[in-house]
Amino acid sequence: MAKLLKTLGYSPFTSDIATYYSTIDKIIVVTYVNDCLLIRPFITKINTLKAQLAKVYDIEDLGPTRYFLGVEIYYNRLYHLL
Repeated sequence: MAKLLKTLGYSPFTSDIATYYSTIDKIIVVTYVNDCLLIRPFITKINTLKAQLAKVYDIEDLGPTRYFLGVEIYYNRLYHLL
């Protein structure tokens, strides 16, 4: 997946080479073995990235994340309305 993400313009964080960031799309991609977490406030660009990944990999979209690698994900949706 690293090669594909780099081809799509994503760069790994210097502090964690399994986490990628696109300065253009403002998406953070956290990878771990065969799991992947896509982070961005709005879904449009994430759907585009998922479509690009699905062309190369057999992916399963599990919907909004509640837990990732044992960490509970909390959404503060009011923040985006300000």
